Amino acid sequence: MIYKQIDIRYEAILEGYRKIIKNANEVTCIRNRLAPFGYDEAHLQKGLALCEEVDELLKQQRSESEEKDKMIRTYLELKEIADLHFRRVRKIAQYVFRRDLANWQALRLGLMVPERIDRWQNFVTLFYEALLEHPMWRKPLEPFGYTHEVINQLYQQLNELKNLQAAMLTEDGVFPKSLLRLNAKLEKLKNWCNDLSELVPLLCEEDDNRYIENIIRFEEA
Repeated sequence: MIYKQIDIRYEAILEGYRKIIKNANEVTCIRNRLAPFGYDEAHLQKGLALCEEVDELLKQQRSESEEKDKMIRTYLELKEIADLHFRRVRKIAQYVFRRDLANWQALRLGLMVPERIDRWQNFVTLFYEALLEHPMWRKPLEPFGYTHEVINQLYQQLNELKNLQAAMLTEDGVFPKSLLRLNAKLEKLKNWCNDLSELVPLLCEEDDNRYIENIIRFEEA
């Protein structure tokens, strides 16, 4: 799934930033040169704490994305079942009213079933509501097992499907809201590390410039 790809990329980025801060704190020649510019041990620990915040948000995002994936799979499975039931009932209705033009048109039995989910749901809802409200359309279906009770059950299942779709399309949108918080915190960490990485070359002597830059720089994939 796409979320797993996101996790792998973010984990690599986070590990790169964590390495920058650890090197700045643990490599003596770097730490000594950074200290006069505010990057003492306490400040570098704040950077590591920021890494831990990003790590926690990544775990939370992973949990929410798994829940979202599960919800989407459940929705698609229920939608497929609901569609199979609907098409069977409708096919029976088409057989029953094949020579009754007025009722055929009233139940919209000659129209194509929409594929877009919102239009599909509206189309199926109207069909079941018509059968539930008008016994003259429902009664010919009863010998096939589609009594008022059965049709009402199918109608209620459709409402459950609508509720599930509404839950998927709340403020979380397509991606979990934790992903937005993760992005914001990761951007803060990125800026923190960029400031650190930009300072280091300015403090290096010509002879050790390449060495220090190599252990403090992180190129984002």
